[in-house]
Amino acid sequence: GDRIRNIMCYVFAYWTLHRYNGDSMQLTSSAENQNPRDAIVQPHPAQVVAIFRLFGVQDDDPAYKGALPVFEKHLIQIGTGEGKSVILAVTSVILALLGYSVDCACYSSYLSERDFKEFDAV
Repeated sequence: GDRIRNIMCYVFAYWTLHRYNGDSMQLTSSAENQNPRDAIVQPHPAQVVAIFRLFGVQDDDPAYKGALPVFEKHLIQIGTGEGKSVILAVTSVILALLGYSVDCACYSSYLSERDFKEFDAV
């Protein structure tokens, strides 16, 4: 559990910093002054929860503390526009960092190319 959480934090942090394309790293807290194109990209809480569920991360069970993920009986449903690409990419990166061989497939060549470009550097 902790290992997955730590890796996921680093992956999301790198993704966020890589995506930031503003002229300076100085951020303003005022939404009025913030250009949406320069906004810092952050994972949605539902994406984080989905990844935790896929890896079987359990906060309430001490038996899972520091354990490697168990890939059994974990199913999530993500609706249109809720970040399936981010969930798949981050899950794939985590699995690769844990030493697993990862292949991703998609019905759409457009989505495959878009997501590959988005996460190639990660």
